[in-house]
Amino acid sequence: MQVKIGRNFFYKENDITFEKGKVYTVKNELAWWIVRKRLGEIIPNVNIEIPKEKEITKAPQDKMMRKRKTK
Repeated sequence: MQVKIGRNFFYKENDITFEKGKVYTVKNELAWWIVRKRLGEIIPNVNIEIPKEKEITKAPQDKMMRKRKTK
């Protein structure tokens, strides 16, 4: 998980100093510990796909209009 740190602190178990404003990749347990202590926030992994532009071949049909046959 990725965590954005809200304030500086020292983590004794891994001898790491986390600095405010930086993004760190950490294990799930450490990430949830940081959130519980209000030292930072988890950044979700979001995969955003940008849709491709479609070619317009004909006008879209209006589904609300009735189809009438003309003679």
